[in-house]
Amino acid sequence: CMDASTSPQTSSWPIRNLLNMMQLAGVEWPDSQVTLISIRDAVSATSPLSESRVFKINLPTVPRRESASDWHVFGWEMDRKGRPRPRVANLASQMDPMALMSTAVDLNLKLMRWRMLPELNTEKLAGTKCLLVGAGTLGCAVARTLLGWGIRHITFVDSGRVTYSNPCRQSLFEFEDARLQKPKAEAAAAAVKRIFPSAVS
Repeated sequence: CMDASTSPQTSSWPIRNLLNMMQLAGVEWPDSQVTLISIRDAVSATSPLSESRVFKINLPTVPRRESASDWHVFGWEMDRKGRPRPRVANLASQMDPMALMSTAVDLNLKLMRWRMLPELNTEKLAGTKCLLVGAGTLGCAVARTLLGWGIRHITFVDSGRVTYSNPCRQSLFEFEDARLQKPKAEAAAAAVKRIFPSAVS
């Protein structure tokens, strides 16, 4: 069987649980000793199977469990019907890049409050809505600073378009913005969303 264990003395827990389940289910073995071939793929080794092991496992005699409620195994819990099943934890929210970034931004603010400003109301900052009149050199710098302070609602008002002289001085614009002569307010709002996808701009 494929074995994810890195220990030379023991197999992985899924294999041990499988053997335990088979014992409890009353599987009859020809002998009390089972030979387990533990196949392990060692990517860095000269031979791909050099880390594989052969275990001789002495199976204890256990009474057959007539009811699933009598089973006591590691890594399993009873479902609603009283059957042992592996417990599943949904970590999707913890792996979402947008959620991770929002959490990191909030952590920065908490560290700032802890070190310098104990009275800082981070919730109030996150809910603050800012209107920036002008998306020039100052407006772009202010917008980046506001993001750093956890402010997520930024609206730009600017009637101009991005020119070739802007990207080098104004941090929210790029060459493509100038080439396409994008409206400054729209380009700045799009840049804010690229920097911090949870922002509303």
